[in-house]
Amino acid sequence: MLPKLEHTDERLTRRAGLILVNRFGKSIKLASAIDRAFGAPGSNRGFAASHYVMPLTEMMIDGAVCLEDIRLFENDEAYKELAEIKQYPTADAIGDWLRRHGLSDGEGRLWAVTSSLIQTMSGGSGLTLDIDGTIIESDKGDGVMSYKGLRGYHPMLQIGIICLVAISIW
Repeated sequence: MLPKLEHTDERLTRRAGLILVNRFGKSIKLASAIDRAFGAPGSNRGFAASHYVMPLTEMMIDGAVCLEDIRLFENDEAYKELAEIKQYPTADAIGDWLRRHGLSDGEGRLWAVTSSLIQTMSGGSGLTLDIDGTIIESDKGDGVMSYKGLRGYHPMLQIGIICLVAISIW
C-alpha cells in the first residue's frame, strides 16, 4: 500500500546543502572582504558588492543557467530565512553590476580577495587553484563571443570555487 500524501504549510527548500557554503562564507567574513575590495557603493542607495557577488556564487553552485534564475532564490522563503537574507537583487541589477565591474578591475579585486583566502587557508602550503570559468549564454547586445562559440557573459567565479574548495578541506 502506498503512503498517503498530505498537504503541509511548512516552508521547504531544496537548497539545504547550500546553507553550508553560506555559513562557511559568513564564518570567514567573505562578504566584508568583498566589500573592502570594491569599496563603498557610488550612491547612498547603492548596494555593497557582496550583495551581488554572493548571490552569483550561490546561483553558480546551485546550477543556475541564466541571471533570471535569481528569482528562484528570491521565491525560496525557507532558504532566505536559513541564510538570513532579506532580499536578492534583480536579474537586471546583477547584469548592470557585472557590466560596471566585469570589464574594469572587478576580476582583479575578486582575485585579491581569493588570493588572501587561499593564503589564509593554505598556511603557505603552496596550494594551487586552477579555475575554469563558466559561460552564461545570452543574446543581449553586450554579450561577447566566448572561446566555445557562444555569445554571453563570462562571470567571475573565483569566490564560489574557493568556498567549495575550502569546505572540502574543512
